[in-house]
Amino acid sequence: CFEYKGTQYEVSLMGIHQIQNSILAIDTVNALVQAGKTKVSQTDIKLGLKNAKWQGRLEKIQDNPTVIIDGAHNEGAAIVLAKTMEQAFPNKRIILLVGMFGDKDYNSVLRNILPLSRDVITVTTHTERALNSTDLAKAVIETYKELGLESYHVYDEDRITDGINKAIQIANKDDVILAFGSLSYLRDVKARFNK
Repeated sequence: CFEYKGTQYEVSLMGIHQIQNSILAIDTVNALVQAGKTKVSQTDIKLGLKNAKWQGRLEKIQDNPTVIIDGAHNEGAAIVLAKTMEQAFPNKRIILLVGMFGDKDYNSVLRNILPLSRDVITVTTHTERALNSTDLAKAVIETYKELGLESYHVYDEDRITDGINKAIQIANKDDVILAFGSLSYLRDVKARFNK
């Protein structure tokens, strides 16, 4: 919840950046209403913000353990994701499940996300552009070393289903599993947990 220009709003989307995005949306809609381009009530704006959903972007798909999916596959998205996870889940163990495209700047993504966790599971996405899980696992280990982080566990699981099973196996009910990277494999993750 937040207050803007004397009105209380509730935002359903997770993320520290969503209040700023909501303010931009509120101002845009109000400007269109004032210009006579549309008719939208303040109640409609409030309901829209409260009921907004964005699949694959900081989307919570399960509790106990909490499972979050996010399509962060560039540095900017990784920075926002890391900050949001730190704020939303302080003092929680976070298990990372990652699948990336080889033509993305995965090293920048890893540099920003890896400080959240010491447990990482790599998988290969189902596309020609996929970075295979073994090369991704090597990049994870190299990034941990670059960052000076120790006592980590990296699991190269290749198949997405094996990666999901490994995450479930090592997670406790109070932990958080964060599946991130390519949106293409997050469909499989979501389908597995929605069974």
